[in-house]
Amino acid sequence: MVYQITLPEWLTELLSAYDQVLSELFWFAVGFAIVYLVGQIVLVPLATRAVRSRNRNNATIETATETYLRVAVIGFAVLTGIIGAGYGRVLSESAVIIAALTFALGIAGQQVFGSLVSGMFLVADPDFNVGD
Repeated sequence: MVYQITLPEWLTELLSAYDQVLSELFWFAVGFAIVYLVGQIVLVPLATRAVRSRNRNNATIETATETYLRVAVIGFAVLTGIIGAGYGRVLSESAVIIAALTFALGIAGQQVFGSLVSGMFLVADPDFNVGD
């Protein structure tokens, strides 16, 4: 004997009204989860191991690499989720807006990026270690 579950009418109407939104949310979550998990399970440990083997006594480079890769994986996962949800056309059609935002962030973050690059060179220099 097969039992059928019937949902209340108000719940059926609510789900049908938000069918497209739920579908987009599902595909965003699937795209995000796949890229995030592959990045965290494969890419970050592999890159961290490679950095550790090249810089044995410099834990600063290892933690910095791991942190930056985790942020990059999250950013890439969000973009993949957006494309998976069907909003990739928004990213391609609004190239002028994205270029303007990139320009504004570049000008605003100029000092931060300069300090970041300087810090990376100091960390990469074998003559300087944590605590100097």
